[in-house]
Amino acid sequence: MSGDGDTTPFSPATSYSEAERGPALLGRWWLVIALLIIVGSALRVWRAFVGLPMRIDEIRVAVNIEARGYGGLAQPLDHQQGAPVGFLWLVETVVNLFGSVDWAYRLVPLLAGIGTMVIVPFLARQVVGRPGVVIATALAALSPWAIQYSSDLKQYSLDAMATGGVLFAAVVALSPRATWKSRLAFALVGATALFCSHSAMFVTAGTGLTLGIGALCRRQWREAGQLVGVAVFWGAALALLWWVNLRHISGRDDLMDYWDQDFMPLPPRTAAEWGWYARAPMEWLNTSGYYFNPVVLVFVFFGLFALRRHKRLAGLLLAPVGLTLAASAAGEYPFANRMIAFLMPATILLLAVGFDWVMHTARWVGRVSNAIQPKFKLLYRQVPELIALGLAVLSFVVTLPFSQINQPWMGGRFDVVRPMRDIQQNRQADEPIVLGNALWWSYISWYAPRMGMPHDPGKPGFLNQRMPRDPADEYADQLRDNLAGYDRAWVLAADGIWMGHHPKWPTLGDMHDTRATTRAVLEQLGTIKASYDYANVTAYYYVNRSSNESQVSE
Repeated sequence: MSGDGDTTPFSPATSYSEAERGPALLGRWWLVIALLIIVGSALRVWRAFVGLPMRIDEIRVAVNIEARGYGGLAQPLDHQQGAPVGFLWLVETVVNLFGSVDWAYRLVPLLAGIGTMVIVPFLARQVVGRPGVVIATALAALSPWAIQYSSDLKQYSLDAMATGGVLFAAVVALSPRATWKSRLAFALVGATALFCSHSAMFVTAGTGLTLGIGALCRRQWREAGQLVGVAVFWGAALALLWWVNLRHISGRDDLMDYWDQDFMPLPPRTAAEWGWYARAPMEWLNTSGYYFNPVVLVFVFFGLFALRRHKRLAGLLLAPVGLTLAASAAGEYPFANRMIAFLMPATILLLAVGFDWVMHTARWVGRVSNAIQPKFKLLYRQVPELIALGLAVLSFVVTLPFSQINQPWMGGRFDVVRPMRDIQQNRQADEPIVLGNALWWSYISWYAPRMGMPHDPGKPGFLNQRMPRDPADEYADQLRDNLAGYDRAWVLAADGIWMGHHPKWPTLGDMHDTRATTRAVLEQLGTIKASYDYANVTAYYYVNRSSNESQVSE
């Protein structure tokens, strides 16, 4: 960052060249940035169309969309789900155009994920020099979180796109060359974001306050008056949104209970509440999508240090974080996990500011460039950009093994469609299907009609997952009860079912491998004639002992 204080809105880093003042001149690095966007888009499209079944939460959102019209989607959603009305209306429109198929439900998150990735380099170009633009684009393109949520029927990728769009509009409106048209665009982008993202309230409020206070401090009354007009327009949009949607969904006890542990405890009284304060900074840094990554930690720290002389840029990036924390302290918004994923563009931009500042400040980069110049002229002046690209790729490689990109069956997703096809091909009409978990009815009710299976396949045999004690024994007892009276049956069982104790829900419990218990019970009662094993699900074909003995006697 250059050292001219706050005489300009924020002075872009001038890494090695006075010609880079103003929006960064990227030269041939535009080709690298374009390639990164293509690679990131390909990863997102692959993830969306690779054929993974929906997670349970995705199915529950899809059920709401399928069962309601536009007016119904403005009401509280069933099945403990919540989403912005703009997001739901966009998905409803796509499904009406292309039909009720999985890829149509995921198209809006996919396009939003690609849109976020496209916005980031344009946003970074207004704020930092070429090295910062490169690392911001690479991190956004390769972020495992961003790739994952670009293929899920949830609003989180649209949240991030809304944040990126508002930040970009705010940066343009803060430029010395900004006119009333820039502030009109800021107003329109912010109002659109409010309808498409609940979290956009924090971003619009934070950026609006930053611009407004800055204009008043500089006594730029015309600009301040225009920003008052922006605030009035947003207030009208928010009032309309409240009447259409928010008044129906505010204060939902089911969602508040789910996130109960993730509100800021103020004041903290117990060790667990103090633990929130230790956890919250890492939750914030993890919004970059690179979980517990030292690269993120180091350069975000340098970014905070670099912003000490650029107060308005600091306000744009940090005010939304502060407002989200305030809402969390008030018990209105959880500060954790995917609920703060909308901060991804701001976090990545803050990291880019830190990286750009380090590259501009570190004298050794210049010495290295001079040392290699005689032999590698092509690399001269490209060292910071190459370091940026290398760090982003390294961060992706280090984070990938722990992400759902590498482990797709994490996070409530069961590989249930393929064993359902096996059952469909081999099942007789009088053979019941016993489900190893009550939550599976979401899968059966969603995928069975699409596969031509009966919607009510015999006796479903739901097994209650919320067991107070000895979950394996009680599961086995319920399985025996469900199989009683049937000579043959199909049983679906999965890994990783909560049974016993859980930090949020005491009636839940330890992870229990229902496949092992299911196999033991079936072998005790009879014979497993066939089994179809997949990633975390097995379909068993069971024949009871009395039926086996009668077949032998015949």
